[in-house]
Amino acid sequence: MTLEKYFPYFDKELLKTGVTRQLLLEEYYIKHPDGFKLSQFKYWYNEWTKEVSPMMLHPQGGR
Repeated sequence: MTLEKYFPYFDKELLKTGVTRQLLLEEYYIKHPDGFKLSQFKYWYNEWTKEVSPMMLHPQGGR
């Protein structure tokens, strides 16, 4: 399983109190000891969130 397939799960888990990226990365390492390290994990997760996060556009003065 690739790292990207975990991102929807990570996204959902990060909404919970006390859950951090570091905790999720440690969970990922249990299954994939040779997987991505923290800096690459953060980079690819941030790239993924840019793709899936909806952007709200308001017409000028419409807010």
